[in-house]
Amino acid sequence: MKTGIIYIATDTTNNMQYVGQTITTLKKRKSGGYNPYFQNAINKHGNKIEWEIIGELLIEELDLLERCYIWGLSTIYPNGYNFESGGNKNKRISEETRRKLSESHMGEKHFMHGKCHSKETKQKMRVARAGKTNSEKTRRKISKANSGKTRTEETKKKMSKTKKNMSAEIKKKMSKAHKGLKAGVETKKKMSKSRKGEGNFNTKLAESQILEIRAKYATGNYTKVRLANEYGVNGTNIYYIVNCKSWRHI
Repeated sequence: MKTGIIYIATDTTNNMQYVGQTITTLKKRKSGGYNPYFQNAINKHGNKIEWEIIGELLIEELDLLERCYIWGLSTIYPNGYNFESGGNKNKRISEETRRKLSESHMGEKHFMHGKCHSKETKQKMRVARAGKTNSEKTRRKISKANSGKTRTEETKKKMSKTKKNMSAEIKKKMSKAHKGLKAGVETKKKMSKSRKGEGNFNTKLAESQILEIRAKYATGNYTKVRLANEYGVNGTNIYYIVNCKSWRHI
């Protein structure tokens, strides 16, 4: 079966990090093809960026674990160098999104797609990678690639926090392979608070726009499809908004 790797790059000049995946080697991946934020960091601090392989797993499992680490280490820009929440290798980008991405390169920060994770998806993220292990050959490769590298104190704290939020069953298997994240009670409270409305890094809408969408839909003159096209989100987002399944605090 084909496999790939999850890796972390740490800019030691400011402790900002980038979490990524590749189905080639880390050496080849370093050659380029990154988002503007991380590429600029490489151009400026190339020799001060430390690279570390987190684990090797099946290609179909890469997206999920990448999202887990981006979330756990809080590497979404401006906290880190990740452009979005990860795990979107096969995602198609609309013209509206391309325009917003272009604007974000000039300082705008509203570059994330609106997303709503189902309960099933959340459960998969908690138990992902359970029972999977790296082969002895893979472990030797990872050990060799990470040889001589020292994590910064900030990275150690973030990694420790991430691992603490993993389930007991998964923690037992961390020495063989990295598993899905399970947030603790305190972490869930912080996540719930941070993900409300405009504080949610996945959102691209402001509270004023949410109120506009509900008002327009209530008139009966706007369909969900029309609203989705007008505000640059998908129909599922509109469904959740007009039915108050999201943005329930306003």
